[in-house]
Amino acid sequence: MKKLFFLVFLLLLLFLFLPKKAFAQGTYDCIWQGTNCVTTNNKCDLNFKPDDAFCKSRNTNIACNGFKNLKCISQSSPTPKSSPVNPLCNGDKGIDTAIGCISVLESPEAFLGDILRWAVGVGGGIAFLLIVYASFIIMTSSGNPERLKAGQELLTSAISGLVLLIFSVFILKLIGIDILKLCKFGFGKPC
Repeated sequence: MKKLFFLVFLLLLLFLFLPKKAFAQGTYDCIWQGTNCVTTNNKCDLNFKPDDAFCKSRNTNIACNGFKNLKCISQSSPTPKSSPVNPLCNGDKGIDTAIGCISVLESPEAFLGDILRWAVGVGGGIAFLLIVYASFIIMTSSGNPERLKAGQELLTSAISGLVLLIFSVFILKLIGIDILKLCKFGFGKPC
């Protein structure tokens, strides 16, 4: 049974962390705007552009809105390959990464805030998985008191950790700003 649970857990991790469907040239959508079908949500990469002719050929609202995540087409006059791709985001104060925009040039507080926000999300996901696993242990204990007690302890610990994680921002504000009077704690309040 443990091998089956481990296999399901690995498949879940692969499903969560594998990249989503992406096209090398980017995508765009067609939407109905007034009386025309136009391109929107342009995520075309360098040297590619939305196919205006494809959207314009859809002459009704229903035909237009049905097309999402269309592949971009090559530009007729491509830009040179030496033109740089801008990895910066957030007004050139952050770096665009796989986990989102991380502010590195703005301030150390913003950088730590971005990292902590990501870490709290991961911690919440782990707590959720532990709650599911503890519930599975309790349901399959079959009257075995040792297994039931182990499942109950794991469930109590996971819920306690989740509550602590949820209230961590409140606790940091209470201790850091209200008690210790630390001004630069990333909450935006001047002292």
